[in-house]
Parts: sequence; structure tokens; C-alpha cells
Amino acid sequence: MKYVALILGFALVAIGIAALVPAMNVDGEVLGVLPISIEMALGLIAVGGLGVIAGFARTRELLPPATPAGGHDMREWLAQ
Repeated sequence: MKYVALILGFALVAIGIAALVPAMNVDGEVLGVLPISIEMALGLIAVGGLGVIAGFARTRELLPPATPAGGHDMREWLAQ
């Protein structure tokens, strides 16, 4: 999921920046395909930035480290 957030984040930022470049934003359409406004471009950059941050963020592992013997961990029981 982190890779998806990174890819979509970079794509949204790129589209938002392209919308702000006058040569790529002709008659309110990015590359002649996507109708866009300045507010929408800024929103795409912001949401894309959040996606990039989420993609680069450190997260906890799915499984916590094993607890010492006698702890309340059922992984050993499930593996049997």
C-alpha cells in the first residue's frame, strides 16, 4: 500500500504542477485532456503531497516482536 500511495502521490503532484505551467494548461485543460482550475491544481498538489508523505512514512510492522515465554502471544499455538 505504501508503494501505491507513493505512485498516486507523485502522479497527482505531477498533474497539479502541469496544470500550473502555462504551456501545458491550454484553455483550462491540462495537455488538452483534463479540465482543471487553479484551485483544483492546488488541491491535487496538496493531496498528492499527503500521498507521498504517507508512502515515505515509517510504519509499524504487521506483527509485533515475539513476547517472552509465558506471555500472551498465540503465534506459537497457531503454528502447531
